[in-house]
Amino acid sequence: MMETNTKHKLRVFLRPSAFIFILLAFAACSNDDDTTTDDGVLRLLKQNTGEDALVEGAEDIAVESPLALIFSHSLNTETLSAALQLGTSEGNTNYALEFSNSNSTVTITPSSRLEYNAPYTLSIPAGEYGTEGEALTEPININFKTAAYVPPIIKLSAGAEQIKESSETIVITAELDKAAEDDVTVSLD
Repeated sequence: MMETNTKHKLRVFLRPSAFIFILLAFAACSNDDDTTTDDGVLRLLKQNTGEDALVEGAEDIAVESPLALIFSHSLNTETLSAALQLGTSEGNTNYALEFSNSNSTVTITPSSRLEYNAPYTLSIPAGEYGTEGEALTEPININFKTAAYVPPIIKLSAGAEQIKESSETIVITAELDKAAEDDVTVSLD
């Protein structure tokens, strides 16, 4: 009977100490792996258009794609809004900005479709744009080119294969392989 109690007490003693050891080991590993320190530098972590990354020199960017920038810190929305520019060599493009709840992600939506097959630059000069004074130490300049215009293809189909020249009628349907930006007129003789 005495042996059982000793083993039981030993087990109870080992459980909390094992728990403390695991907790200390986890904390030590977490501290070793945590190399990020807040050095006051605002960094651009990711930029994309829809599902694709927007990288320097990207081509075939859809003309109606919103652009997203994800930063390392919360942004001063007014300061960043005043500094950000999107445009071509011929001038700036009008756009709307939308910020995430944490103000660390900004989505840039052009007010109208971008020009086809045109080079654009998204730029933000170096400066303090973080809510706590975090600074962008290097300017952001992302050059990209929009996709070329590819017109839709028209497919014609008829309700019958043959028709008499007298008074018979037939229905001919015209279908586009993708949405058209303007009205499409098909003339048949």
